[in-house]
Amino acid sequence: MDYFNKCVFSLVWIHTNFLGGNQMLKLKALAAAVLVSMSAGAFAGTTSTTALSLTPGGLPGSTFSALSGTADENIFTFNLAHTSLVQSFLSAFSTTSLSGSSGYDITSVSFDAKQIFGANFGIPGLYTNDAYSYAGDLLNAGSHTITVKGTYAGSGSGFSGFVAFVPTAPVPEPESYALFLAGLGLMGAIAKRRASKNA
Repeated sequence: MDYFNKCVFSLVWIHTNFLGGNQMLKLKALAAAVLVSMSAGAFAGTTSTTALSLTPGGLPGSTFSALSGTADENIFTFNLAHTSLVQSFLSAFSTTSLSGSSGYDITSVSFDAKQIFGANFGIPGLYTNDAYSYAGDLLNAGSHTITVKGTYAGSGSGFSGFVAFVPTAPVPEPESYALFLAGLGLMGAIAKRRASKNA
């Protein structure tokens, strides 16, 4: 018998054997308070908040940071010193088999509360591979947030990825596109390696 049913059973047993009249009203108020507190706790997930430390990138003035996590809600905060172009890629791999599930299933990604759309592919009931990419927008100097939500199966790896920033210049330089393509290629290779390792 689960915890909820045990509480209800106990309250009914107390009512039928001991209580009557005014005491029953107090018991109903107590039961309502217990049910509200149980329902509030039942849907609470794990949240992780991380302040990113941006490190120098390959291009002059560029910065980047790796991202990873396994919480139901992963919040990454960072500060930009200059208005910059943003490039980001996140991926996750999860499997389901007779022996159980593993990995992380991304359900949503947002950048400064702006929803980012991704691609989910795989074979339902066997595996999924999630990929979210965000590039090209200008971010003003200041504080920003990336939020990744999903479900961790309790074993295997969580999601991983990166975020990179290139300060704006009067004319976009080819190196910024090369950095973006190199990052996409790297994350594609990682996803392929995970898929072959878990298969």
